Amino acid sequence: MKKLLIVEDEKMIRQGIKSIAMRAPVPIEQIIECKNGVEALEVVKNEVIDVMITDIRMPGKDGITLVKEIQVLPHVPKTVVISGYDDFNYAVELLRSGAKDYLLKPIEREKIFDVLTKLEKELCEEKEEAEKRNLIWQQQLRYCMLGETSLDSCKVTFEEFLQKERYLLCCTNIWREDWLEETNILGLTKMQHQNIYIMRGSQKQLAQKVFCEDYIGFSEEHTKFEELKIAFKEALFARKQSFYQESHQIDYKDCRSNLMKN
Repeated sequence: MKKLLIVEDEKMIRQGIKSIAMRAPVPIEQIIECKNGVEALEVVKNEVIDVMITDIRMPGKDGITLVKEIQVLPHVPKTVVISGYDDFNYAVELLRSGAKDYLLKPIEREKIFDVLTKLEKELCEEKEEAEKRNLIWQQQLRYCMLGETSLDSCKVTFEEFLQKERYLLCCTNIWREDWLEETNILGLTKMQHQNIYIMRGSQKQLAQKVFCEDYIGFSEEHTKFEELKIAFKEALFARKQSFYQESHQIDYKDCRSNLMKN
């Protein structure tokens, strides 16, 4: 588990939950604290939170409103509701609205351990499934870029990945898997003995910095999935020119200009 968010207006309870979570039999990279739903909503909007533990009764924005509002966000954390006996009916309502579990006050250490362990298992299973789907999609992309086939399902996933932004391809023999997770850039290995990075146009400068000492080639910017095969050929050609000319970074548009001059 990467990020756990604790939303509770009472400082002692909030810090008590944090202290218990830190000793749970589950690896947690970061624990974030918020004292109300207003703060928590901003955190969930701007960060990928794996699990959120929230009280129901809080000033500003209560847990009921918070849980309902986050359901429309791109990433919805697995939510655990903290309730007193008087709020139990609200807890049941929130379970119907998307919450995964509830904890009754006073909160017991073993209950927190159990719910975090259960949610960690769910997160791991979902991650494995996502990785399997991603591998299948990447293989489909390879086939499409090499001209062997064209799949409508692959096109839909590709367009969802880019969200209507312009894209370009970067070609190099350097593989940086750690970099991909940080930037939401797609990487494909073993593409005619090269590695291909598919990125948004706005991410080009980032790639230039990361591969500043390597021979790389950039395609022109494209908008359509059907142009992916063309973009691959452009990036591959620019990469070869980068190596032959001993110039670390070459754009295909510059190669095209030189060809037209000659």
